[in-house]
Amino acid sequence: MTYSLNSRCSIYASRFAALQQNVMLQYVSFFLATITTVLVLFWPPVAINTQGQVDHGTFTLVMLANSAAFIHGIGFKPHTLLWRCLFTPFFAWPPLIWFLLGLA
Repeated sequence: MTYSLNSRCSIYASRFAALQQNVMLQYVSFFLATITTVLVLFWPPVAINTQGQVDHGTFTLVMLANSAAFIHGIGFKPHTLLWRCLFTPFFAWPPLIWFLLGLA
């Protein structure tokens, strides 16, 4: 039995949409984004590296991931496929966890 590429994409898209609407994943996204925001606002030295400077590339990536986690965490669903794919935990969680573990 062969499936067309279009039907395979629609199957994966429906699974992806169901996974993205999982409430527990939204809670985790909101929690990670809140913790990162509180750390950066109330303890700014967390963003400084060992040389005493801010690595702007890494910090920009962390802040973009933080924004994506907040967007996913509050349950906003963008209409455009590109934004729906970018505002997922798959792209937001790795930089945030990396930052919170102190590896940044």
